[in-house]
Amino acid sequence: MHESGNLMQKAELAIREARNVGKNHTQIYTDDLNIIRTIHINSLWTERVRNAIKQNKIHAYFQAIKNLKTDKIEKYEALVRLEYEGETYAPHNFLGAAQYSGQIYDIFKIMFQKTCEKAKSNNYDFSVNVSESDLSEPTFFEFIKQTLRDNNVLANRISLEILEYKSISGNDYVKNLINSLHSYGLKISIDDFGTRCSNFSQLNNVHIDFIKIDGSFIKDILDNKNSQIVSRTIIDYAHQKSVPVIAEFVCKGEIYDYLKTIDVDYAQGYYISEPLPDLI
Repeated sequence: MHESGNLMQKAELAIREARNVGKNHTQIYTDDLNIIRTIHINSLWTERVRNAIKQNKIHAYFQAIKNLKTDKIEKYEALVRLEYEGETYAPHNFLGAAQYSGQIYDIFKIMFQKTCEKAKSNNYDFSVNVSESDLSEPTFFEFIKQTLRDNNVLANRISLEILEYKSISGNDYVKNLINSLHSYGLKISIDDFGTRCSNFSQLNNVHIDFIKIDGSFIKDILDNKNSQIVSRTIIDYAHQKSVPVIAEFVCKGEIYDYLKTIDVDYAQGYYISEPLPDLI
């Protein structure tokens, strides 16, 4: 990519660097900011994502979610993977580049379609991740409805996991859309709950069916008093709102057993199952 073609990208990355430093800071672009490397990685993965979309190399893997009251698997989360030169890559490798290059909605549509196709052959419920930019697409709701109809899947079997829930409280369009999706029958889940101070207000703004406690609190919950306090607070508040709680990053049996004692409703993580190309 020529230097002139990188100017806007460099400026945006310099702004991000300044934000990382803190408020009221100025950041001048220099080649020692790690920006050159970021631009290179973005360019590399942008092309790989584009080719993967064209060549049907975007895959849906499914991770089981178990009901802690019954010890039975009741639903699955669809997790995106990208195949490149025989290797399978997790989303942290390419979603940033997909977002930057405007391909994230294409990935969502592929994932939603593949999830509906999978739902046709069983009775499980499924969840699909949704980004703020997906929700802002003018065709989003119609695509959802048409795909459900095409696959003869009931809307109430699909949960939309809102990845960037900061968009809910500050965006009336998104709030209204989420409520419309809920009225249509879809379930709404807030992902990574507990990482922002505005989280609790989200339950007052929109119809929420599930919340997921952020995995950073779950993975060390046995030894970290703060993680225990945050998790218990979320559970208590959510249950007072009649909202079930899902704990992710459940990586060992001791955590699984502890979550039962604090009244978590569902658990997801490698202790139950890693993400797989088919259901367990």
